[in-house]
Amino acid sequence: MPSGNEFPHSTVHFGIPPTICYDCLRYRTFTPISEGTTSMTAMADGTIDNPEYASWSKFELGTWLTVKMMMESTDMSHESMQIVKLLEVGSDNLVLETDMTMTIAGRKTHATVKRDVPKTHAPPSDDHKADAAKPAVKLEEGSETLTVGGAEYKCKWKHTKVSVNGKETDMKTWHCDEVPGGMLKMETTTGAAGAIKTRVDVLEFKKA
Repeated sequence: MPSGNEFPHSTVHFGIPPTICYDCLRYRTFTPISEGTTSMTAMADGTIDNPEYASWSKFELGTWLTVKMMMESTDMSHESMQIVKLLEVGSDNLVLETDMTMTIAGRKTHATVKRDVPKTHAPPSDDHKADAAKPAVKLEEGSETLTVGGAEYKCKWKHTKVSVNGKETDMKTWHCDEVPGGMLKMETTTGAAGAIKTRVDVLEFKKA
């Protein structure tokens, strides 16, 4: 298991179907991203806009989220509580700090991670491009009000099925532009036999 700030697969972007790497979820710090920010505008140097930067940069320094993530499969379980805080915002990048407590197979660990989030990044790999070319199947959508930290947020939810790295994922997400990342809740089930079930909830949100 990684320790300190050595978390693998740092390119996970929660909430952007279909570019989610579910193999990373057991270690990756939570960074929700709104579906509404997924446009990929190519820069002169060949890079594209980073939706994570676009979302967090709208908020003041010191803004933070408390997030709970749970993952279960046939052979393991993982739970984490994370406080994600905006430390710095520059014209080309910003810095997020995540204070995370993880419980994996009954063992609890703690890590504090600081991470640079660039304004732009390299385009998806050929493998991810192939997955992105497969459209998500929209099953249903609607509106719902969620209560987070005693405050009510009007959300738009979507229930979809997507194919990621050859695995079919049933996904339901609740989106709200009033919070960093734009996503308040996510539930997924990946695979049939030995399905991996994941749930992510924003428990608290505080502006600076």
